Amino acid sequence: MKYYSGVGSRETPMYVLYMMSQLAMIFEKQGFVLRSGCALGADAAFEDALLNPAKTAEIYVPDRIFPSKMGTKHKNHYICPQEQFSQGGFNSLFRQATRLIHKHEIHRAWRRLSERIMLLHNRNMFQVLGQDLKTKSNFTVCYTRAGETKYEETNQSTGGTGTAINASDIFGVETFNLGKDEHYIRLSNFIKKYDHLIDYKRLNKIVPRSDFNKKGKYEVDFITDYNGHMETIKNDKRKRDIKVGLIKEENVVKKNKTRKMRP
Repeated sequence: MKYYSGVGSRETPMYVLYMMSQLAMIFEKQGFVLRSGCALGADAAFEDALLNPAKTAEIYVPDRIFPSKMGTKHKNHYICPQEQFSQGGFNSLFRQATRLIHKHEIHRAWRRLSERIMLLHNRNMFQVLGQDLKTKSNFTVCYTRAGETKYEETNQSTGGTGTAINASDIFGVETFNLGKDEHYIRLSNFIKKYDHLIDYKRLNKIVPRSDFNKKGKYEVDFITDYNGHMETIKNDKRKRDIKVGLIKEENVVKKNKTRKMRP
């Protein structure tokens, strides 16, 4: 079985959420199982794009009421480590995950966290290392604003995604961060190559679960900025081809004449 971890900031911008859903569709067709955490934003973008999540997803939640807070319901492929992995007391997988965080300083302020926040970070270990804490993901795809991929790059501003990035780095799982320009371009090219595996009719009907972006389907207009990233076009009714994430040069509208645009 092949696995990947799909996580990221709740403040992931719309164009990245769209790209995450594209990747989720491709990875599912390629036989990968998603590991994620049900949070709004990035987690939801990966999960909601899956055609058969009961077979192609492991979604780790801190408790059974968490999904309802994230705009969904508890499903069979949702796993609650505190409930399901607590057998064995001190030696339980749930406790082992906590000890790994403490031992490797995966969260640098672990002792100062509330019990509730500890549960959120505890589940991140299973997202990277699997239900047995031994079956590592093949890779991690995420988004953070600063594009961190290594333990020494993360800090408090990285947020909860930092735990997954740190665990991935420490345990040898390669991380691709869509907030990092070279990774964004690399994965954009990957999407172009496997574009035929994406069901755009279904994709464009998805309503992203995100409290950071405006509510609505993925059917929105995008424009590339000077880094080749996309942003929503405001006050412009013209449609853009958003299928592969990058817009044709002749359709690009400059947001600022002082910025040098590139396709």
